[in-house]
Amino acid sequence: MKFVSFGVALALCWGATAHAQSTRPTHYEDLAVGTTVQEGLGLGMFAKPFPMPSGKWTLLQHSVKDIPVFNTRTREASGSVAKHDLTFKNSEPGGMVPLMFVSITGRLSNLDNGKKPCNPSTNKNQWVDNFSDLSKAEVASYSAFVCATSVGLSNFKKMVVDAPSSSSPWVKAVLSPVAPEASTLPDNVLLVNINASRFRGFAYDVVFFVRQEGNLSDPAYAAHVQPWIHATGLSLLASTEGGASSMALPLPYADAAAKPVRIDNRVQSTFTDTVPLSDIRIRKTFDLIDLTADDLKAQLVACIPQFDRNFAPPNVPMQSVVSTMFKISGSSKTFVLKKSKGLCLQSSSNNYPIFAAEAFAGMVTPVGVSEEVVSDWNAQIARLVAIKGTATVAYPYPDHGAMAVKFWMDATNPIMIRYSAQFKGQAEWNPQSFDVVLTDPGLTAATPVNIDAKGLGKKDAPF
Repeated sequence: MKFVSFGVALALCWGATAHAQSTRPTHYEDLAVGTTVQEGLGLGMFAKPFPMPSGKWTLLQHSVKDIPVFNTRTREASGSVAKHDLTFKNSEPGGMVPLMFVSITGRLSNLDNGKKPCNPSTNKNQWVDNFSDLSKAEVASYSAFVCATSVGLSNFKKMVVDAPSSSSPWVKAVLSPVAPEASTLPDNVLLVNINASRFRGFAYDVVFFVRQEGNLSDPAYAAHVQPWIHATGLSLLASTEGGASSMALPLPYADAAAKPVRIDNRVQSTFTDTVPLSDIRIRKTFDLIDLTADDLKAQLVACIPQFDRNFAPPNVPMQSVVSTMFKISGSSKTFVLKKSKGLCLQSSSNNYPIFAAEAFAGMVTPVGVSEEVVSDWNAQIARLVAIKGTATVAYPYPDHGAMAVKFWMDATNPIMIRYSAQFKGQAEWNPQSFDVVLTDPGLTAATPVNIDAKGLGKKDAPF
């Protein structure tokens, strides 16, 4: 038997360790644009790599944002944690996943990402997986969270081409680097967004741009793709605590190869009480209901029959209610209560609220135009919002530019309208880039109301 000295053994051990470390993937914080990744992203010495699908992935964009951290007891600021956003392009032409976005927030002992909404979809052309098969014990013990939302995007090439001038900061940051290669991308993609986090673990926000080969409303296509989405979400969840995991690419859809599918990504509401787009009628004012505490319940059930007649509304003085709303699964309608007034608010078949023109009063004040004309303009805005959920509007001034205003629905509050305003000089604005251009010979100005320093405003209730 041969004996090896302690010094030699230590040197051999150190050499083996150094070799193992040299083969570890580059840490995600150190990745430079242009780097090609094959074996995952490094997460640190005591964590297994972040799993990347097979193939070579070229980093096109890497940005860093500091997320403020607050003491959960005192609510005082206690530092920050870095969030790294990375956009990767698949080096394999024509692959199933041409692009991938990865956002990683590092471990921090007192950062609890909390539970985010992961509600069932109200659109047949959207999937939501809340991973209900996870054990309650695991979710409770580790504050584990994972949610996958998938939606089809048509005209994706054009979205990428227009990304450098997009009004969406996310689209601009993520897709602008890909704009020169837009011609190599598919026209239709399935955008799969998976959020996974764990208390005292990593937090991931990952978007896969998958080549779309079928309609999300087709059960056969759903049965083909959804198991891959679910497995990928579980892999990401395992990685949030530094565990070993892997991710595969989705397989091509055989039915699409046999018979090409006409892709239709338009919203298809799951509700049965929506208003078809062709039947939308925009009122000048809301048909408000005078309420007392005694008839609130009856009016609520009349608007939304899905509310059980045993449901008990809050017993508070009507005049003390600044603004509240009632919604229930199974109905697209919203019952809005403000002081002693009630409103039964309907939704379009695109799942957007149908407001009266008066909902858009008080956000922009056109100068030199009659109230009747302004009401007609607001009705046009209300129709656009009912159909698309957003409206881009230009109020042109005589020979010296236009006030550009965008209205859109808040992502979490179905009755909150948000808006932004920015003046554009004569050479800066293009009428074709707006949904509607509102003109009148008397218009001399359009003044935004209640906006902050960034030009943003909101209206909490429609009346």
